[in-house]
Amino acid sequence: MNRPAGDIAVASLAEDEWRVLREARLDALADAPEAFAAGRAQEASHPEQYWRTLARTGGIFVATAGGTPVGIAAGVARQAAGERGLAAMWVAPSWRGTGAADALVAAVATWARAQPARRLSLWVPADNPRARRFYARQGFALTGRSRPFPGRPGRRVQEMILDL
Repeated sequence: MNRPAGDIAVASLAEDEWRVLREARLDALADAPEAFAAGRAQEASHPEQYWRTLARTGGIFVATAGGTPVGIAAGVARQAAGERGLAAMWVAPSWRGTGAADALVAAVATWARAQPARRLSLWVPADNPRARRFYARQGFALTGRSRPFPGRPGRRVQEMILDL
């Protein structure tokens, strides 16, 4: 069931909100294990300090509805000057198509501009045309670069870039 986007709040998390981050990440890995390089069991085994450190980076955004996590995205540093990355993007199935994903991308783009970055890049699974179309609607364009999907033999990811 699609829900109205007005019910969604997106925010970066403070360190003491690490449990929300952990819950959202583990939900993502349970729902779509094929979309991520890490496994749920591996991530679930991380201690509290791991999650606190992630939350403290300031680039992790969680979409919530009524206090319940319904999506997550991470802004990450890149080695290229003036570039930041979008990673770990996920929205709960019942919240897809509501604007939650758009709000998460917008939050990461705002974070990247404040760094300041000139470009936002991401790696999308080559076998996920729905995700590629979504990112294209957000203004991302394929660069022509691809590489093996980490931890997923036989699969590839493609780079997409958004000029900020």
